[in-house]
Amino acid sequence: MEEFYSETEEYRVRHAPAFWILDRFDSDKAEIFLNQFGEDLDANFADYLLVELSNILTPLYRLYIENQKPKSCTEHIELIHNVQKKKQQFSGHIANEHPRQFRSLVHIDPDSEATQRACNHFLENYNADEDYNKQDINSIPGILGLMELNYQKYENITRTWLQYIEDLIVDDHTTIVNNRVILAGELLEASIQHRKYSLPQSVATSIESRLVDYCANFNQTVEESDFDDLTSEDYYTKEERSYGAVMTPSYVVNSLTAIGHGYSVSGFEREWENRLSEKEQERTRSKFVSTLPAMEMWGRKREIQQKAESMINSSEEELRISSLRIDMLHEDLIDIVESDTDVEVKILTNTGSSRGERRKMANAVMNELARRTKGNVHEHQLVHARMVIADDRELLVSSADLTRDQLADEFNSGIYTKDPDAVEQAIEAFDEMWSSGDKLNPRNS
Repeated sequence: MEEFYSETEEYRVRHAPAFWILDRFDSDKAEIFLNQFGEDLDANFADYLLVELSNILTPLYRLYIENQKPKSCTEHIELIHNVQKKKQQFSGHIANEHPRQFRSLVHIDPDSEATQRACNHFLENYNADEDYNKQDINSIPGILGLMELNYQKYENITRTWLQYIEDLIVDDHTTIVNNRVILAGELLEASIQHRKYSLPQSVATSIESRLVDYCANFNQTVEESDFDDLTSEDYYTKEERSYGAVMTPSYVVNSLTAIGHGYSVSGFEREWENRLSEKEQERTRSKFVSTLPAMEMWGRKREIQQKAESMINSSEEELRISSLRIDMLHEDLIDIVESDTDVEVKILTNTGSSRGERRKMANAVMNELARRTKGNVHEHQLVHARMVIADDRELLVSSADLTRDQLADEFNSGIYTKDPDAVEQAIEAFDEMWSSGDKLNPRNS
């Protein structure tokens, strides 16, 4: 590839996968590419073209971001965000490209709303547990995206996913590998990176052998052809030149180096382990959250409310809330209780601490929640804690009740964390307080 670009000087945006790989081998060709296109990239991509170019987006943005030039891709990234916010998936004539687009978003902006929407769509529409027939090798980029987005959270589902794919291809993996070289290479990558799953040795060996053969055939084609022939429209159609001559071998080399074959990039495995470690540290790192009322010297800040709302609506199994009063977010709680989900809602309160109009409001909401949760509201006269615990993974402790005045119009602060030890200790404390309280019987406010 390096010789190819030395001779042809074809520095095209479509060739981004090649320059990303060359950059990993410290080739100066990547720097030429970055300098040449850094100011020329624009956002005039139709939706269908985003899908058509999905194979280049991840390496393109990683190349720019890893070389600390992310501003060059700002307009592209904003376009992808806007498209994904408007709908759950990208349109286009190429089937099954949503998983690859989702993975691109994971690399571009893992914490964005667009990425979460793409993740949700992928989980809902490609999930093997829901429809076995949907589960095939085309999901591999999305599986890698889940692993890269949050390995710990999706470790079990990705293992199940990979096992389904193995079951589908194990009897006919040679044909699949031959027809889908890029996806086969990514399947091998996924099995290498997953800590609890690995392909059968026969399948892994077959894929690796096929990738090596592809590189050998590509090299032979280059050696037997004049470079002028390789770049002529007569030798390759536009699509074949982009995907066949440049893109496919780039992905093949990426897969081979990722699994440590031959002249490997020694940092690949360490890079993945470092990334998992960084993700784990980020996942468990505590964050300070606050509420600031709108005043002349600052704008209103509602971090506590936003975090509590997010936790309530993302709970999957059990939601624990301790609050003396509630007059905000109770509708979200009622929606969860009355939905088809299996989320159990437990609320701990102390309605006796309220006075006057606040007492009436607190009693009215708590009575309604007690009715809707069928007795899962407990109260104790010693309760003074304010916290929200989502499943066994998130904890919010603050000075604010879930009320309008404390979530919007007062100074309040707290700590949000995913630290497993802190969450576990909070659950133990909550359950002890909740079990020692009395069931709140609905009564007139």
